[in-house]
Amino acid sequence: MVYFNPVTKNGRTVYVIKALSGQDIPDRDRRPHKSRTFTQLPQAERWLERMGYRGC
Repeated sequence: MVYFNPVTKNGRTVYVIKALSGQDIPDRDRRPHKSRTFTQLPQAERWLERMGYRGC
């Protein structure tokens, strides 16, 4: 499971995907991280779909 939140940073909206319960999520180079940040909503939605996450 992951959290998916829009956040306003420096006057711009960014989309943060954060891993739950100690799991890691891959970045572009497949290195593990606790969160990913996207500047555009379609990018974030596509990443979630590609990684197999779906909404409730």
